[in-house]
Amino acid sequence: MTSPKRHHLHLMKRPKYEDAQGSESSLVEDQDTKPVRSRARRGGLSLLPTMSLDVLFEIFGFLKPLDLLSLARTSKAFRNLLMRKSNAFIWRASRSLVPNLPECPLDLRFTEMIQTSQYEALSLRLNGLDCAEQTLVIEETKKAVRAIREHADACKAWLSGVNRARSDELHQIRESRKRVIKEWLETEGWKPEIDYHTWWKISKHRAIKDSRPLTTRIWSRIRPILTEYMSEMRTIRMEETLYNSRRRILLQAWIDFLSEPASFPNTDVDVLPHVADVARFKPFDDIIRSPAHVVVERDTFLPAFVALPNLVRNWRRQVDQQLAAIITNGYPKEYVPAGDIHQLATSVFVCNSCEQFFFWIDAVAHNCNLDFSKGSSKEKNDSFKEQVTRIAYYSLGSSPWSPKFRSSTVLAIHVIRSCYQDPRTATLAHMDNTSGPFYCFACHPDGKTIMHWRKGLEHNHLHNNRDQVFEGSKSRLQSQLLSVRPPRTYRCLLCRRSVGAGRLLRNMTCHIEEQHGIFSVREGTHYVKEIDSIPDPITLSWDSGPIWSEQNPYL
Repeated sequence: MTSPKRHHLHLMKRPKYEDAQGSESSLVEDQDTKPVRSRARRGGLSLLPTMSLDVLFEIFGFLKPLDLLSLARTSKAFRNLLMRKSNAFIWRASRSLVPNLPECPLDLRFTEMIQTSQYEALSLRLNGLDCAEQTLVIEETKKAVRAIREHADACKAWLSGVNRARSDELHQIRESRKRVIKEWLETEGWKPEIDYHTWWKISKHRAIKDSRPLTTRIWSRIRPILTEYMSEMRTIRMEETLYNSRRRILLQAWIDFLSEPASFPNTDVDVLPHVADVARFKPFDDIIRSPAHVVVERDTFLPAFVALPNLVRNWRRQVDQQLAAIITNGYPKEYVPAGDIHQLATSVFVCNSCEQFFFWIDAVAHNCNLDFSKGSSKEKNDSFKEQVTRIAYYSLGSSPWSPKFRSSTVLAIHVIRSCYQDPRTATLAHMDNTSGPFYCFACHPDGKTIMHWRKGLEHNHLHNNRDQVFEGSKSRLQSQLLSVRPPRTYRCLLCRRSVGAGRLLRNMTCHIEEQHGIFSVREGTHYVKEIDSIPDPITLSWDSGPIWSEQNPYL
């Protein structure tokens, strides 16, 4: 006896097409024997409407109104089942599961919603009634409206109570979570951070103020997060309470070093760094961040000052490299300078903040690049690293040096060529000795106000940046040229020159009197302008005509 043919194995082979009839019969046979998949398995609720009503009603008895409403929206079968008037008992049982839920109004218990067309029909019907009947209908309508409003007020009060109860429940869960976390943090040794920053601030962390109850899974997830967070809080506490006090000691020692250089090791750098950079030098930073039990005084920094000359040279080398990169990137195409880039007259910088014009040494000493935001040292949007950096900057009154400049080499090339000099080789000293005076035709057509070539270069830069040189613009342009310059600062000739050491004139007098004990202060002897490499314009007192008669297209 042969076994029956298994059609599912036959489907694994390509049918033989010996003739059209055989081919057709074979395909039909394959299709008839193809296993049929039931679509009922695609959805877990698709068979529920076909179940026994007693079973369904038993299940519905455990569902709340919102669950029933969501179920009714899943399919037509559920909608037809749950929206029948005969099944209103399902909704009554469901509403009974919600504590203090107002009873459904009469017009929604056994009747359907009134459509707009029914209201229109009611209005037409009133037109055919007498006054007494209209009054009766109106009174009934008012009564129905009052009932609806009363029910709405009751629902509103119920919802308010539910929200209040839920809010109280979440508050209790949140406070319980905070209490457990605080006890754990204190056990782990973070109580000094809690006392310093206050629990009110620390508890604002999202892992602490969450309203979900603490479970084993949540604990395992948030413990590393809380440990990292408290480590950051400890770092901030140490920065503000310990390291900042040591930085202030260093600040006073640095001021003494600048004003009394003979008592400290000498350096051969023309511009010293700001104390914000000095505090970052490793010997000084190691002293600042020494353990809390170490007593740090002014003399504690003396060994670090011994290493200062080499540290300052390395710092200046890095600064010069950054400035050289700015100048090199500003060179025109196919322009190859010759000589020391530090001495070339084309090495000109413009501050991105104040738009002032600088040559090399003044760019190093400029203090605009030390500015930082005057907001809180704990800005909300700052990262942890930025917060720690700001704390150090506030204690020292500055941020470290940074090259916030752009090159003005192209303009300098034009001006130098107008003086019949080669910009590839012309140095500052050569230009000072050979170039003639300048005057601006736009600002001073009478030619009585003349400028050194350095001042003419700066003046030209301001003109080009504003594109305001036209007839009738003299007064406006002059006011702009004057308004762009910040207040003039001065530097003390009795102190070492350092980055950001410029002071206003009224503060310079106090500095020389208090720091150096000199009460007869004179400019040129005790102090000079901070940017003294660009002489101010000179106004002639006689009518001598233009000093430099050839009109410069760039001025």
